[in-house]
Amino acid sequence: MKNIELFDRYASVILSRLYEKFPCRDTVFISEIASEEIDPEQELTTNLQIARETFIWLALSGYLMFEKDNYYAFQKAVLTERGLRLLNEVPDSLKSKKTLGERLVNAIKVGAQETAREILRKMISRGVGE
Repeated sequence: MKNIELFDRYASVILSRLYEKFPCRDTVFISEIASEEIDPEQELTTNLQIARETFIWLALSGYLMFEKDNYYAFQKAVLTERGLRLLNEVPDSLKSKKTLGERLVNAIKVGAQETAREILRKMISRGVGE
């Protein structure tokens, strides 16, 4: 799988999880994002590195924040106002009037990766230029 495909998958998982937990802060383990075990005696695998960097990118881009990074987990992570606002948007074209966040959570739960990627791209494209 290409890096951008992994980014889309992991970003969807991260944002979906934090949306469900909001406003509570959560500890997010990169092994849970990537669905892969960590061997502390080894370097991180490519998938784990991409999961970690995806989380950091989302934070640097203003979608989430966290208080502590212990390399394997991000502690007290929560959506920012920007991330929550974008996930709470309801696209005009939707008749069901579910928010992007609700649609993302549902897509992750049912394993609809392509749908999750489309929702993530809509969310990020709406956040560009803010």
